[in-house]
Amino acid sequence: MKRRAFISLLGGAAAWPLAARAQQPMRVIGYLSGASMTGESGFRQGLKETGLIEGRDFAIEYRSTNGRIDRLPAIVADVVARRVSVILAVSDSFALAAKAGTTAIPIVYIGGNDPVRIGLVSSLNSPDGNVTGVTVLNVEIAAKRLQLLNELIPTAPTIVALLDPGTPNFEIDSENLVAAAKVLGVQVEILRAATPAELGSSLEAIAQRRLGPVVVGSSPFFNTQGKHIATLAIRHALPAQPLRRIPRRGDLHRTDSQG
Repeated sequence: MKRRAFISLLGGAAAWPLAARAQQPMRVIGYLSGASMTGESGFRQGLKETGLIEGRDFAIEYRSTNGRIDRLPAIVADVVARRVSVILAVSDSFALAAKAGTTAIPIVYIGGNDPVRIGLVSSLNSPDGNVTGVTVLNVEIAAKRLQLLNELIPTAPTIVALLDPGTPNFEIDSENLVAAAKVLGVQVEILRAATPAELGSSLEAIAQRRLGPVVVGSSPFFNTQGKHIATLAIRHALPAQPLRRIPRRGDLHRTDSQG
């Protein structure tokens, strides 16, 4: 499918004459996320601002893993079986799972890593296949995160990186953080957590060993555990900083040659 067809699939309906809209079948969007259903409110608002009306121009099939990455293949299969018009994947993990589940349905994703390196697209200018979207390249700010923590707590013996091994960016995040720590001349230790129990035990171990401040990686699981992480960090008096951030307009990189 052509890239322009991707981009116009959702927004193009806004320019249709009313009579033509009435003759068009309703487009169904498969929305894949790791958070609760409130997460797609901004997406709905964006479609509304383009003139699209839910129930007339489009419908949303929302599917959430609720932080359980092992549920991804099942929810992707369910969405594909419903023959949705397009799949919106709100993370690299979801995009990769959607790509593995279909080569026919267009996939639009929002990610945080290099899509070429993780195997999501063949290149930024010519992604090919059925995937397009944006990435905020979170891994590129790893060095700055470590630098800020090192400046805030220069006496800390070690900075800890808490990462989710179930995400496709685990190895990339680990490599980038270790490389950044070497440049800064600080020690970094990688700890893994993929369940609430592992999260609790990891933060407790950090406190008991008095390792130092914590950089929390980006993952669908961690996205659902914000309050839990904050509570545990406060309980153990651990300075913690997420790798995720709210992207600014200039930070977004389209994976096609039109942006």
